[in-house]
Amino acid sequence: MAAPKRKTAKELVEGLEHDPVYRERRAAREAETAKRAVEAVQDEASLVRELGTAGVHVDSVYDFVNDVVTPLQAVPVLLRHLDVPHIPTIREGLLRSLAYSHLRPSALGRLKDLFRAAPEPGERWLIANSIAAMATLKEVADLPGVDEYAKLFKRTPRKQRGKR
Repeated sequence: MAAPKRKTAKELVEGLEHDPVYRERRAAREAETAKRAVEAVQDEASLVRELGTAGVHVDSVYDFVNDVVTPLQAVPVLLRHLDVPHIPTIREGLLRSLAYSHLRPSALGRLKDLFRAAPEPGERWLIANSIAAMATLKEVADLPGVDEYAKLFKRTPRKQRGKR
């Protein structure tokens, strides 16, 4: 008995494109993604404006994560916005934007305070990740529970990316 002919990836995709259930699910996913993108832009609008007033012109806090090294003049605004309610995606971007060694003098103390106060493991990981970019585990051993994130402190610090 001959084995059934296997479909190529192209044939599979073409079949899915004709499947009304698949098309409906894909449209719903795309609509939800677009909705979240609009929410993020609206949520961080005041942050982007304040950064611009401070002389730091970005489209998103994620510019500091993906493209531009966070400049020192942005730190007071970023730290202030950690006290402002933001959606989780923007809060994550704020914490990740502080993960640079040159920000240690202005951000380490506040990050340590946030780590002590953070009850949620995911947020603690984000904070520990930023701390690990600017301190050794030995330097922050006084933080309760920081040893749970010891692996973050063992990696080679990321290289400073040049401004584009």
